[in-house]
Amino acid sequence: NTTTFDLDATGAVTLDGADDSNITVTASNKDLDIAVAGGSTQELRLASAGTGGSAIHLNASAGGINIDSNDMIDIDAADEITINTTSADGHITITSAHTAGQSILISANANAGSILDIDAGIIDIDVQDEIEIATTSADGHIILASAHTSGLAFHIDANEDAASEVQIDAGILDIDVTGAISIDSSAGSISMNVVDEQTVSIGLNAASETVWTPSNTAGTEKWSTIVTSGNTDGADAAGSILLSSVAGGIGLAWNDGMDLWAEGGRFVVTANEDAADAIKLHADAGASQTIQIVNDAGTVDGSDDAGAIELSAAAGGIGLAWSDGKDLWA
Repeated sequence: NTTTFDLDATGAVTLDGADDSNITVTASNKDLDIAVAGGSTQELRLASAGTGGSAIHLNASAGGINIDSNDMIDIDAADEITINTTSADGHITITSAHTAGQSILISANANAGSILDIDAGIIDIDVQDEIEIATTSADGHIILASAHTSGLAFHIDANEDAASEVQIDAGILDIDVTGAISIDSSAGSISMNVVDEQTVSIGLNAASETVWTPSNTAGTEKWSTIVTSGNTDGADAAGSILLSSVAGGIGLAWNDGMDLWAEGGRFVVTANEDAADAIKLHADAGASQTIQIVNDAGTVDGSDDAGAIELSAAAGGIGLAWSDGKDLWA
């Protein structure tokens, strides 16, 4: 035995063994180098004809493994590839410094049944440009689900600027909630449009439920306007608005200092209930109140005079009553 074994050859060097073999450095803090140092297109080859799960085994029992490459690294496997860390602080980092085009590709697209499965406690995705998620098959669907039970569970934020948009296009859009729905627009309008002869429905499932349309902001009077330019079924005119309550009433209430007015074409009031006071005009807020019925122009059935007013009771009388201290005049 000598302290140094030096083997130099101007040609090839071949070491063959017919049994288990090893090259071992036994002293502490000593290295083992296996290198091809001539340059050009030379290769360092580690080959195994073994058929087991560890045909080539790299084992750093007390330290790490460091692979540096000045160019590409290509790993091909005919079966599984597994990368695991086992310590509580063990993490895996995949980084690309590519500045244009495809930088990192994860492809599981060999078949329609191929699955890419990502499980995580937290997923954080940050990009400087677009994110696109798409399926191309007829039954391909996308599910985004949160099992969060309190507070913010799902957040879509496109609020960087007043011109930022969130656009949803769908054949059918179905939104179900177990709590409240709030849609607020701090600077713009809210628009809901449907094609002709379709319906916008708001369903109330309990007698105590209410639909509110606020009209005041910080004490300032605002207009609440409903406009329709579409068509309705049957004999109703184009652009009609129908207020209908099948099993209950319809009430109109407004501030005592404000007005209720109607302006347009014909104004027809019909009461279908057989009851006293079926139609009643009643002013009861003070001694200075008056009720006026005025026809400035126009005609009624049975009269040719412009500005006529007709009082007609087909099956009953017409009564006039006034205060004893006041007069009836014509």
